[in-house]
Amino acid sequence: MLTNAILVLSGIAFGAGATWVLRPSASTKNESVSALTHSELDTRQGESVRTTSALRKAAGSPQPAAIEFLELNSTGEIESALALALAAGMASEKEKLAHYRKIFKTWAETDPEGALFYAKSSFPAGLMQSETIGIALNIWGARDPRSAWNWAEENLDGTLRDRAQNDVIIGWTRKSPATAATWLTSSSSSSQPLHAAVARTWAERDPAAALAWAGQIQNEKLRSSTEKLVATLWASDQPSRAAQLIASRPDLAAAIVRGAGPVEPVLISKVVATMPNSPAKTEATNELVSTWTATQPDTAFSWALKIQDPEARRQAIAQIGTTWGATDPGAALVELQKLPDADTADAIIGAFNSWAATDPVGLQQYVTENPNPMPGMDQARLSLADMYSDTDVAASLNLSLGLSSPVGREDAIAHYYRHWRKVDDASAQDWLSQTWNTLAPSVQNRLGQEQNRTIAPR
Repeated sequence: MLTNAILVLSGIAFGAGATWVLRPSASTKNESVSALTHSELDTRQGESVRTTSALRKAAGSPQPAAIEFLELNSTGEIESALALALAAGMASEKEKLAHYRKIFKTWAETDPEGALFYAKSSFPAGLMQSETIGIALNIWGARDPRSAWNWAEENLDGTLRDRAQNDVIIGWTRKSPATAATWLTSSSSSSQPLHAAVARTWAERDPAAALAWAGQIQNEKLRSSTEKLVATLWASDQPSRAAQLIASRPDLAAAIVRGAGPVEPVLISKVVATMPNSPAKTEATNELVSTWTATQPDTAFSWALKIQDPEARRQAIAQIGTTWGATDPGAALVELQKLPDADTADAIIGAFNSWAATDPVGLQQYVTENPNPMPGMDQARLSLADMYSDTDVAASLNLSLGLSSPVGREDAIAHYYRHWRKVDDASAQDWLSQTWNTLAPSVQNRLGQEQNRTIAPR
């Protein structure tokens, strides 16, 4: 049994392993110095060691050959130092990271500053360093959050500090939300991520209390964003209860809809319908339409048709058409084409634009199957032409030639030809010379006007 022995740490090198030397003190038997190779380390994994502040010094030494000392515990066993050596020699970064996570979790329980010093000094910037620092600060923060926060403030910077302090404040809020929130407010911090961390964590336990705290934030913009975050989280978890807030807090209606809409769209639609006409109601309606259409477009569409205010109804239908067109354009267009143009003009444009953006091949096939100029196909051609305009302007022009409206056809051709001249005038001139004889006189006249324009190349 070794007592008061000294463990010599010499040259921990990542990927190259380490050599550990045990030295007995004068009070022990006269044992010979022994070096632990990798194979010997493998046979000693069950042994344990108490790492002390001396390890912090070793971690900070820039000289690979520098020798620092670690005290053995009273039983003469080695564990943490041996584990560090083993981890350093692992070839797999995944296994190495998993090993270090276990080491730093245990180490931080008794000596968080030592663990943090080692992580900061010994690991290069990256995943290994941020993970081990995060683990140590989380454990320290659960016991002494102020000290953990201050350590991060004094020893870290940039993204690493922000992430560390975010972890500390989350742990602190889970333990004592009111204390953590009060301390953050007293710190005069204007960090939106830190306030969001408190809000999210506290709202999991007591959203009403979290909302009351958020309402006391002095910075108006920060107060508003934090209140809305809490309202959304509350509504996603307790939609009925959160919906009751809308009557007294219409400014939070859209945030509540954002959380409750995907869960209880019918319930929340009834509450929104009772709101007096106002910008808050318009915002809440738009939010409901967006979230509802993403999951139940046909039901959302039926609801929108019942909106009494003509302008609000038109806007809701337009939003549904745009969203629905990205997921099921065929179904969206069938329903939209049943309604008067006054209600659906913008919705049809939105549906075709979304279709062009999400499935240009499918829309191209749809256009190809309907080659004859007709009013119902004009928007399909224009939406597809816009999609092609940055990659194939010739295709945009050919689509424009198939428009049913003479004025619309000439305007579109002039628009795309002008755009082509700005980005590649030579190619535009080639297209014009090759197609000139096939163009209608009115189109020739309009393109002649475009030829006389002075174009500033992009």
